[in-house]
Amino acid sequence: MRTVLAALVLATSLGHIGVAHAQSDDLAYCERLYATWERYIAPRSQGQITGGVDAIASVDQCRRGNPAGGIPTLEKKLRDNRFTLPAR
Repeated sequence: MRTVLAALVLATSLGHIGVAHAQSDDLAYCERLYATWERYIAPRSQGQITGGVDAIASVDQCRRGNPAGGIPTLEKKLRDNRFTLPAR
């Protein structure tokens, strides 16, 4: 019984490590997207306030642990401006 319990605890721990690693990778990808947007697109679109607000809100979502909410918006902004997305 102890062996089964130990195996379950180990499996659960490893699962959490995998999730944390995936979230870390997503955050790093989101930060790269935002950095690309900020460097190349933001200076050209200073008169378009909403575009900047959307990008800032998207990276904020990533930083708060919701990359699924932030990444698609940043990817779209880059694609719309004919940028190749950075490697994931």
